[in-house]
Amino acid sequence: MKERTACFTGHRAIPLLQRGKIEKQTEDELIEAIEKGYQFFATGGALGYDTLAAQTVLRLKKSYSHIKLILVLPCLSQTRGWKPEA
Repeated sequence: MKERTACFTGHRAIPLLQRGKIEKQTEDELIEAIEKGYQFFATGGALGYDTLAAQTVLRLKKSYSHIKLILVLPCLSQTRGWKPEA
């Protein structure tokens, strides 16, 4: 499994003007990884890049149904400060 796993981590604050570019680069890298056989994608769940990467994996799951997102929480209070979705 570990030879088919990639992990993401990054900055919590992403400048709004760079978000689109970073999201596109992340998507391109994910597609390349998927095409090389990667199947599992782990992120730490922090707000910022971790969340952007997770959302990108979930969006790509519509086209690549076999991929999996793994949320690696470093502590029990990791979700403190998250806002519930409407």
